[in-house]
Amino acid sequence: MLDILLFIPQGNCYFWESNLLGLHLISDALISIAYYSIPLTLFYFVQKRKDIPVGSIFLLFAAFIVFGGTTHLMLIWTLWYPNYWSFGIIKALTAGISVYTAIWLIAIIPQVLDLPSPVKLETINYQLQQEFTEYKQAEINLRESEQRYATLLAVAPVGIFRTDAVGNYNYVNDYYCQIAGLTPEVATGEGWQQKLHPDDRDKVVAEWYQSVQESSPFQLEYRFQHPDDTITWIYGQAVTEWDTEGQMTGYVGTITDISASKQAEAEQLQTEKFRLELKLLEKLFDTVLAGYWDWDLPNYQEYLSPGFKRMLGYEDDELPNSPDTWQHLIFPEDLPLVLDCLNCHILSRGEIPFYNEVRYRHKNGSTIWVICSGQVIEWNAAGEPLRMIGFHIDVSDRKGAEAKLQEIASELETKEQLFRTTFEQAAVGIAHVSLQGKFIRLNQRFCDIAGYPPEELKNLTFQEITHPDDLQSDLTQFDSLLAGESQTYSIEKRYLRKEGTFVWINLTVSLVEHANGTPDYFISVIEDISDRKRIEEQSLHYATQLEASNRELEAFAYSVSHDLRAPLRAIDGFSKALLEDYGETFDEDAKNYFDRIRKNVSRMGRLIEDLLSLSRVSRYEIRLTKVNLSTLAQELMEELQTSEPERQVELAIAPEVIVSADATLMRVVLTNFLQNAWKFTSHQAKSRIEFGKLYQEEQPVYFVRDDGAGFDMAHAKLLFGVFQRLHNTNEFPGTGIGLATVQRAIYRHGGKVWAEAAVEQGATFYFTL
Repeated sequence: MLDILLFIPQGNCYFWESNLLGLHLISDALISIAYYSIPLTLFYFVQKRKDIPVGSIFLLFAAFIVFGGTTHLMLIWTLWYPNYWSFGIIKALTAGISVYTAIWLIAIIPQVLDLPSPVKLETINYQLQQEFTEYKQAEINLRESEQRYATLLAVAPVGIFRTDAVGNYNYVNDYYCQIAGLTPEVATGEGWQQKLHPDDRDKVVAEWYQSVQESSPFQLEYRFQHPDDTITWIYGQAVTEWDTEGQMTGYVGTITDISASKQAEAEQLQTEKFRLELKLLEKLFDTVLAGYWDWDLPNYQEYLSPGFKRMLGYEDDELPNSPDTWQHLIFPEDLPLVLDCLNCHILSRGEIPFYNEVRYRHKNGSTIWVICSGQVIEWNAAGEPLRMIGFHIDVSDRKGAEAKLQEIASELETKEQLFRTTFEQAAVGIAHVSLQGKFIRLNQRFCDIAGYPPEELKNLTFQEITHPDDLQSDLTQFDSLLAGESQTYSIEKRYLRKEGTFVWINLTVSLVEHANGTPDYFISVIEDISDRKRIEEQSLHYATQLEASNRELEAFAYSVSHDLRAPLRAIDGFSKALLEDYGETFDEDAKNYFDRIRKNVSRMGRLIEDLLSLSRVSRYEIRLTKVNLSTLAQELMEELQTSEPERQVELAIAPEVIVSADATLMRVVLTNFLQNAWKFTSHQAKSRIEFGKLYQEEQPVYFVRDDGAGFDMAHAKLLFGVFQRLHNTNEFPGTGIGLATVQRAIYRHGGKVWAEAAVEQGATFYFTL
């Protein structure tokens, strides 16, 4: 069958008849045209019906049909041209596409079967038409709602605004612009803030953005200021808007013009203020113009207010309303003056005022000074007065003040005269000095001290007559006083007298100020201290000589005390040796004599040691440090208790008493005080010793107190003298130098020391540093 010899020849070897060949040619041509047109129709269909879920199969149909038409076209071609390989390839492609299409068609059969039927499509179409109709109606309703909303926004009696999430305006209605005096373009963003009243702007902006940051509602009363400076009070409020996801998208708010209510509120306040002022005026009228009167002149009737009657000590019903009432109570000497003034007022038709200051008798008998003033307010055609009104004012206090002022003026005049006399005759120099240092006023004593006549001194300044070496210190204090840093100052300085000598003076300067507190001038008091200065120089000279003598005496005492030690040691040593070597040959009297010799040698030794200690205190170079007196007192008392542990002594030491002093000298002071306290309480079974601190006139004072033997205060001045003792040595041993040493140590610290005591009631020793 595959033998090519069995195929029917074609092309130039065709054995077909021409009629048969034509039939094949025309048929294949028409098939090709039809096959090529069908894909175009399918393509057009697919483009128009993209909603068909299996549209891709139509594209495969189109490809299958195109290749099928191409095979028919190749049949025509091969009638003349034997291109059978090309024809075969096209047929193979057609076969492949056909098979693929058939397979694809089988795969999409379930989708095709799921396509709605015409009835179902009609039902769906009907539902879609219903939904479309509802959508159109909703659109119409929405449009109508938007129209109503737009109408409401246009006619709403409030300003409406919307903002974005950060608080910037993106919409305002016309009424908002009308209230705020802005255009919609200016009001958007932050432009609305431009017309806020300057006094409100910072507060409004701060609270607005605080609400935005916190996503909280906004409520505030504030003002807009229009270009013509009119003010509109508004009440602004806004709430947040949120999207479906819960995110804040902005604010929607309103502003309401509350100017009318604010105006009403202001008017109400003004009315209330006016009412209060009216009440105050009524009260003032009743208080100040208490003597109000209204006089009907032709009928000789007069209304006298209750206040006038109370002014004179009467109740309203105690005095009749009549001109005779006040004419009866006025001082007889003052009545003619009032009547004359009344006649002058009437004759001048009111040109001459009716005004008097007169006296009335009070109900209690005292005198009341009263201003009586009034005016005719009605006249008849003939020029006769018909009605006159006026008032009485109690000016007794003023009259009393005037009398007091007159008395004060008289007293001031007397004092001024006394001041002039004192100023001129004072025993010290007095001068008034200008702020520049020029002498304005001075007394004769100052001229005598300065050595210039008054006329010359008034042309000089204090700077010109002050000794050059003293001028700077004077100017420093002068400037300090002028600057208000001090109230007064006092210095010692020298004036250069006219004849060329100088005089020492003590100058005291004070500043006199105007009523407003500004400086006016200085008052200087000048005392001649030349004699005192000469005495001081002599005293200084004597003190220098005395100090030198004291140093020589102390050196001598130190040397003598030191030199006495050697013979004392020899006497003590030989006495002891004699007793040890020959004691058995001595009778009792001889032994007693030697014992007394040794005791006195020992006492002499202690006396020499105390003298040396006193001398050392006088010559010791002080080194100031922080000294804890409490700790030092505790240490010394512990040493004393160790020496006599059997004694029952209560100690009271104030804690942390710290001073700036020399530690060595402070040990000397406390050692002597505490040893004395220990010694003079030794005869008691129980005793108390106290160290503490107190304040006198804001200065710290330190003390050591005991409850021992005490002493008579009549002998207190002898306490701190060398070798002075107030008790018998047999009862309380000692040298009498310890307190003198204490006093020397305290004096070297610039302090003082004293004592208070009573016999058998203890003693307290005080000292300062």
